[in-house]
Amino acid sequence: MTDSYPVTAADVVRIYRYLLEHAAETILSALAEATEAGTDGFRQYVGIPDAANGLPWAVKQGWSCCRPARILHTSGLVGEGNRYVVVVLTSHPASVTDGVGSRRVTAVVSALRPLLGGGTS
Repeated sequence: MTDSYPVTAADVVRIYRYLLEHAAETILSALAEATEAGTDGFRQYVGIPDAANGLPWAVKQGWSCCRPARILHTSGLVGEGNRYVVVVLTSHPASVTDGVGSRRVTAVVSALRPLLGGGTS
């Protein structure tokens, strides 16, 4: 595994733009109803959900470990009318715990929060 991703953040943004432009309401509604725990029990309210601070959001999270890295991603739509597309793709050493990695991902989105409108976190 290299430090590059086969899919880039720009690629993921293009997917969200396609969904927005082609009225994929079923998919977007499902993303807006993401649960705090995945079916495997992993807490997936990291990144966008933890940093949105009252703004509406719709997300698709991603995580895996440890082949060889810990992967934690947050991507989705944030703000009234799905105004912003936010994509954060991260790779951490396998020695990084879920908690530390999750806090790092949330910190990245929190740094963007003032740009997303509706006040700051």
